[in-house]
Amino acid sequence: KKWQTLTSVIKKISFYEAAQQTLAALTVSLVTPNRIGDYGAKAMYYNTEHRKKILFVNFIANGFQFLITLLFGLVGFWKTFSFLNFNISTSIGIGFFCIVVVIGIMGYLFRKKEWFIKGFSLANIWQSYKKIPSQIKWKTFIYSMVRYGVFSCLFYLILQFFGAESSFLETIPFIFSMYLLVSVIPTFLVVDILVRGSIAIGLLTLLNIHETVITATVFSMWFLNFLLPATVGSYYVLKFKKV
Repeated sequence: KKWQTLTSVIKKISFYEAAQQTLAALTVSLVTPNRIGDYGAKAMYYNTEHRKKILFVNFIANGFQFLITLLFGLVGFWKTFSFLNFNISTSIGIGFFCIVVVIGIMGYLFRKKEWFIKGFSLANIWQSYKKIPSQIKWKTFIYSMVRYGVFSCLFYLILQFFGAESSFLETIPFIFSMYLLVSVIPTFLVVDILVRGSIAIGLLTLLNIHETVITATVFSMWFLNFLLPATVGSYYVLKFKKV
């Protein structure tokens, strides 16, 4: 639904078309680092004159999703440190603030530089972003929140299914932290599940959850959220006809 909403600023498509494009793009993206192939795969469904705009709205979609992951992930880290009675020193806080400032300055200095694709600079992206109707932005934000919430709760429920005994309030900050760490580490295909498993075990064993339970949960989530949809998406990849 999120993809259907965002593409409406360029071309109105049905829910089925949006699902088809999303599933096919997921299939292609699994064999690329950090699933970067998602961008090119979705763009191929549109005419040449629309492809840059499609790349842009896909960037916005992923940007909203990462923003949610970042916000909840930071809250997760804070709660996790509190749970473990780990005090965040002033120096760490200052260091984090300095990093944010440096990133902001670099972004400002290079705002007009075109990255990878002609016409894609931070300044142009910002101008294009402002042209998107507020209603579309809010819907995209809400869909991103819902997606994140569903995945987080599903992970917890599967943990419980396999025998974990920690409470929801204890576990959810660790899940938030895990998703943030996974999102910033470049991975692809088989390596993806290994990275997810390693991070999940490193965090959730702190709650005395057995490694077998964590591994089974990570594999189940990977199967439900990636392997199964990608299998369905492979059908659309095979029947794809270039526009």
